[in-house]
Formats: sequence, structure tokens, C-alpha cells
Amino acid sequence: MIYLGNVNQAGARFIVIRAVATVKEQGRAAIYIGANGEAAAYSYLHPEYERHLSRHVHSLVGVDENAPACDRVANVLISRIEEDIDLHLAEQRRVRLEHAA
Repeated sequence: MIYLGNVNQAGARFIVIRAVATVKEQGRAAIYIGANGEAAAYSYLHPEYERHLSRHVHSLVGVDENAPACDRVANVLISRIEEDIDLHLAEQRRVRLEHAA
């Protein structure tokens, strides 16, 4: 597991930057954000990768893969991870509001 930070404390942009760096370093990684805001990534090389994909599906933001280095591809990766995180956080907020009502 690679700890990315807490989105509630550090902000979504910080988590995006950490997630992108992790995907670039690992080649492919699953990004997770729990209900408490804790964000983590699992490299596809991690021995528990498959188990985490199935066990923590509710916290799964997405699985991202790095492509050959070029600025355009890097920008697409950043945009894709940023969009995935934004959608995941919006869904978490919606669920929290439903439970509070």
C-alpha cells in the first residue's frame, strides 16, 4: 500500500498529484479513497492487489496505467485521475447526505 494522504486535510489536488506520481512510478495502480478521506494506492505488483480490488470496491476510485512518457499523455493521466477522484468524492458526499437525512 502506498499512502497518498487524507483528501479532507490535504485537498483533492494534492491527492491527484500523489496518485499521478504513484501511477508513473509503479506503471499501474489502483487508487482508493475511504469514507474517512484516507487515500491510498496499490501497485499491480503488490501481492494483495487482487484481494484489495474485490474487497475494497466501495472505496475504489479507479485503476490507472502509465503510458509512454510524453506531455500530452501525462496531461491525460492527470485529467483522468482528477475526474475519477472528483466523481468518487461527489458520490461519497451524496451518500453521507442521504444517511444524514
